[in-house]
Amino acid sequence: ALLLLLASATASLASPESASSGYSRCLQSALSSVAILGCMDAELKRVDRQLNRNYRRAMGEIQPFRRDELRRMQRLWIRYRDARCGFFNHRESGSGGRLDEMQCRIDETARRARELAEIH
Repeated sequence: ALLLLLASATASLASPESASSGYSRCLQSALSSVAILGCMDAELKRVDRQLNRNYRRAMGEIQPFRRDELRRMQRLWIRYRDARCGFFNHRESGSGGRLDEMQCRIDETARRARELAEIH
């Protein structure tokens, strides 16, 4: 029963907009919530590196007078992401809440990385 639950959970985790092929493969082979969280942690690190690359590039490409504005906007976005995704993980949510929170962080970070890539 646990394996069936994990299989159905992993099938819905990797959203097409944010999933790397390595993440999808990792989730397909994960047999426990600990393994799933390991996959998610690796994917979050990957999309976070992309976000940071895109942020540094955007900061280098925009006019100097707009850099403080972008920095402030990015700090507000981090607070928004943390609050939005933290909402999914509460004391009664169990491990499913942690999985939802992590997937939210992956999706939101990937989305923001794409937004930053469009800033010139």
